[in-house]
Amino acid sequence: DLALKELKEALAGSGFLIPPRTLIRHATSSHYAATFPYGGKLVDVPLSGEVASGVYLCDSSVFNDSPSVPPTFTIMANAWRTADQSL
Repeated sequence: DLALKELKEALAGSGFLIPPRTLIRHATSSHYAATFPYGGKLVDVPLSGEVASGVYLCDSSVFNDSPSVPPTFTIMANAWRTADQSL
């Protein structure tokens, strides 16, 4: 909860929106991939991740394949890159 509060404070006034909702806590995690892969056939997601004006994808859905290891740090790095380029 503290991390979410700090994230909201850091993004205040930047134009990014974190919808108000209760955090869902799971005993396990799952990472879905290839829903909207970069350069996909159904939805051509550019490397910027922008799928509509001001709407960016930066989670594991943009990966072309599901990795064999947990992609948490890759997702975080991709989100950082997407945010950095969009600003």
